[in-house]
Amino acid sequence: MVSYNGVQVEVPSGWTRTAVHGGDYGGYRYTNPADPKQSITLVVSSCVGCYLDDQGQPDPRKVIPVPGATDVTPSADGLSVRFHYQPANSPYPGVGMVTVSKDMAGYAYVEVVVPAANRALAESVLASFTVSL
Repeated sequence: MVSYNGVQVEVPSGWTRTAVHGGDYGGYRYTNPADPKQSITLVVSSCVGCYLDDQGQPDPRKVIPVPGATDVTPSADGLSVRFHYQPANSPYPGVGMVTVSKDMAGYAYVEVVVPAANRALAESVLASFTVSL
């Protein structure tokens, strides 16, 4: 289990870590050293306005970090959304989850790119994703 700014997620041991940063976000990309096209990306953002809808309510669909997301499925509380996508630089499918803060503290997401045959790993990573913003 790895942690970053109030967010935790399971990452296989031995995967290499690279920092990812931008104006209001930061996190890590973990890559399988035996197959660099496999990755897990964990990002936390402090941007609140990014995920608010026109009525000022949290909407995690607004911050899905990939274009062309499919099978977008919101959680029962409306603060998280799962999605699928096809990364441009990988032959493997991607799946991810975004969770937004109801207390206007930002949002976080995890993306998992692994072979379809390794779906159990992807599901395990998503199930381990916890956000305390």
